[in-house]
Amino acid sequence: MGVENKPLSVAETFRREIAAAEGEGVAKKNLTLHLTLRDHDAIRRDPKVAVDEISFVNGLHFLGVKVIGGREVSRSVLERAE
Repeated sequence: MGVENKPLSVAETFRREIAAAEGEGVAKKNLTLHLTLRDHDAIRRDPKVAVDEISFVNGLHFLGVKVIGGREVSRSVLERAE
């Protein structure tokens, strides 16, 4: 019997993407998470997101990366500043 692959949560997906960007030398201050309304709500309510991974001071931040939610975003993306 094969192992069933569960889709990653929003938090898990962007944990990996943020780690990959940092591994490539991109500073967190040069990253912004643009999330759909659904993903924005999901990341805020995910029970697997630790208290130290999310901050609501000066707007929402996930793993130190600024989060912008739902403003005409059709797909959630991690944006890198040029």
